[in-house]
Amino acid sequence: MIVVHVAGYSDSGKTTVCRRLAAEARRRGHVVGYIKHHDGALERPGSGTDHLREAGASHRWLVASDGSMHLGAPDDLGDLIASAKAAGCSFLLVEGFKTYGGAKCWLRRQLDDAPPPGVEDVIVDMETVEALRLGAEELIERVPAREV
Repeated sequence: MIVVHVAGYSDSGKTTVCRRLAAEARRRGHVVGYIKHHDGALERPGSGTDHLREAGASHRWLVASDGSMHLGAPDDLGDLIASAKAAGCSFLLVEGFKTYGGAKCWLRRQLDDAPPPGVEDVIVDMETVEALRLGAEELIERVPAREV
């Protein structure tokens, strides 16, 4: 499975870039997976899934009519990547998780929008406007990918 990791601060264009990469990967015949780090709780306090978390269910899925979302162990990206591979994904986009190790593409809202201290695994560092000027084919060739 090919893993492409896109990181940057809020409103840096990560989702837009991921959308272009997903479309190009799909065009190339891949089964595309997507993992996004979301700040804040996805489970409402007092909800059924929150009660199950408290009872010890470490892996929880909320299933909606438009897809499913895996909850539990949100900081363990390695487990989530393994789950995507087990689900049959051949191309996985990871959005966010800026401090998680592994080659990544860093998007800058402006030139001085550097990665935080300690994030040393940035392979491609570009301003969002540059990334959005690239066509999808060129973009997918420029971003770092690793085989898992």
